[in-house]
Amino acid sequence: MADSTRRPDFFLVGAPRCATTAMFAFLRSHPQIFLPLRKEVHFFGSDLTRRPGNPWFITDPARYAALFAGARADQVLGESSVLYLYSATAAQEIKRYAPRARIVIQLREPVEMLYSYHGQNLLAVQEDIEDFATAYAAAVDRRRGQRIPRWCVMPQGLYYPDVVRYTEQVTRYFEIFGRDQVHVMLYEDFCANPEREFSHVLSFLGVADDFRVPFRPINSHREVRCRRLQGETQLPCAPLRLALKVLPDSVGFLALTALAALNSRPVRRPHLPADLQTRLRAEFADEVARLGQLLGRDLSHWSAPVARA
Repeated sequence: MADSTRRPDFFLVGAPRCATTAMFAFLRSHPQIFLPLRKEVHFFGSDLTRRPGNPWFITDPARYAALFAGARADQVLGESSVLYLYSATAAQEIKRYAPRARIVIQLREPVEMLYSYHGQNLLAVQEDIEDFATAYAAAVDRRRGQRIPRWCVMPQGLYYPDVVRYTEQVTRYFEIFGRDQVHVMLYEDFCANPEREFSHVLSFLGVADDFRVPFRPINSHREVRCRRLQGETQLPCAPLRLALKVLPDSVGFLALTALAALNSRPVRRPHLPADLQTRLRAEFADEVARLGQLLGRDLSHWSAPVARA
């Protein structure tokens, strides 16, 4: 019997902290687009280690297909998980599952992205080293399975230098899907002119590109109030998780999301020291040059030294 399950027409594949949450929210408001309630299900990416039973990820094909059950026949279907770009296997797995899917990639200057991503990992208690420079250096040990935080559900997400190997990651999608099926957007372009960049994405997805939304900051910097409570949402055998298992999947996810929001507060993120920014920018200079060549963009400002305040 032929499989009649509808499959996504497009994927937002990352990178993290590059306005993917904002893009997800804005696209979800478009009447011609269906995006499920859940973001970051990470169904694809078999090379990414996941803690069994973790509530934030979906590995069961039936549960994954059910995400799109509410879509109308005339809507374009999409899905968003930011580590699909980082994963070495997700692109090929997506291609096998939905060969005609379109891919949206969002990128940001590597040092800014990693600093913001480290803050997000702290919020989600995936990270327990509060100093960014120390956490960045700890990737060496973490690749050996050392210094992994108790509540971390995907250790590869802490290999910070690897997360921003953009050239290899984008090339993989270009080669597997073809450039015509891949749209790359830079965070700085979106911040400078969100209406224009959003319209470009809509046009790429084949829906009305004159749809307007109120562009506002989404997923700004926050810090966790109680690490232990946040950690209890990660462990499948924790009492809190066991209590939520009696709820329907979507209700349980909303409960977890609401709890995480209540257990955090907005804060102003300290500026990254200029000397550290300059050192890391120099470390990524060759990577940035290769990416600029791949995209046909001058990204040399991403490698420029940062002036001291």
